[in-house]
Amino acid sequence: MSKKDGNLGQALTLPLGARSVTVDSKLDCVCVLTPGASRDDTPVRLVVAMHGYGDNARNFAELAGEFAVPSTLWVFPFAPDPVPMSVGGGQWYELFGPMRPQIERSAAWIQELTRGASVATGIPLAKTFLLGFSQGGCMALYTGLRFTERLAGIASLSGYLGQAHRIRELAPHTKDTPLFVAHGMHDNVVLPTQHFETVDALEFWNASNVTAKTYAMAHSVHPTEMADVRAFLTRNS
Repeated sequence: MSKKDGNLGQALTLPLGARSVTVDSKLDCVCVLTPGASRDDTPVRLVVAMHGYGDNARNFAELAGEFAVPSTLWVFPFAPDPVPMSVGGGQWYELFGPMRPQIERSAAWIQELTRGASVATGIPLAKTFLLGFSQGGCMALYTGLRFTERLAGIASLSGYLGQAHRIRELAPHTKDTPLFVAHGMHDNVVLPTQHFETVDALEFWNASNVTAKTYAMAHSVHPTEMADVRAFLTRNS
């Protein structure tokens, strides 16, 4: 299903321990508390997590249990456009075509979802993270670095910084936002060069709170990386 016209969407139900709240969104989502949390375990942090190209939110949501971050509400949005010839796979923007209009649209909808979820749940943006894998990592960075409010942090896993040339400088509140940028040294989908260019761009913009990690892996998620992400989310909220 395509949502290019922005007219589709739904009221999402967000679980909050013993109660739930709703929020309107142009993006369909999978919303879960950290698996294993008790009914009375009210979340203290919010993570909006974007899947990669050709994947979907249902698959990516399985990582919530593997990250095992306590007292966390996870919101996994589906990318708005389908990937041709795939079964249930989505994309935040087309890989072979003009990138900017679609990435700006997707970023606007992610921002709207993030702010709406924060207001509805009472979890402040200062305890809200954007996280993404691959193309979703690009969306996390693109969206998070343009937020007008300070977020708890931004994590890009096997991703890259798209449209970097359109950022002249970071806003003061963004320069010290915690950033986690991780990559596999054997990645042949998003090349390690793109990771190092991303880190270099962040350094050029004087981002002062960047954790950059590399792992002996391909285009995937590594157990050590998941432990590092868990530590990143926990210590920054």
